[in-house]
Amino acid sequence: MKIFLALSVYCCVSYVALSATIPLHKKSIDPNHVPSSVCESMVPLHNDSVPSTTPPPYTITASKVKTAPGEVIEVHVKGIDGAKFLGLYMQARLYGAGAEAVGKFVPENLQVNSAIRISSCLPGSENAISYISREAVDDLRLQWEVPEDMSGKVYFKATFVESFSKFWVDVDSDPVEISAQTLSPIPVS
Repeated sequence: MKIFLALSVYCCVSYVALSATIPLHKKSIDPNHVPSSVCESMVPLHNDSVPSTTPPPYTITASKVKTAPGEVIEVHVKGIDGAKFLGLYMQARLYGAGAEAVGKFVPENLQVNSAIRISSCLPGSENAISYISREAVDDLRLQWEVPEDMSGKVYFKATFVESFSKFWVDVDSDPVEISAQTLSPIPVS
């Protein structure tokens, strides 16, 4: 019995020691890994890594510059000159109103790629989207729904991850104007 106990303790200690020597970026990826603690800053928790200060090789483009409450618009994230990313974390925010995520990323986004997840940043829900994978991509087209009671301007803010230690935060799209008048019928004379 003492031998069995000693062997069990040795195995557990060896496993813990071996696990501690594997860098975090080599461990398996948790698809639901974006913690709610980064909702505001959108900075990945990658040990001591800091965001890149070089211009990001990525763009975010909305399918419309003007839209109406309740509409769904496409948001295109793309690498410039084929630049690829392993990770993306994105939200829509009301222009000039702080860091609260608004709107909703629709469930159809989950069919675009199996590494896409929709998460919630309080007080809203389903208002953040992420792509995290070991398979780099250079292009994603995602769907975002405008809240029924919203007017003003929104923009899309994202973090792009090229590698565990190289990432960009505060990558913004141009603003999208939201107005109920956007879809008003044109009077017929």
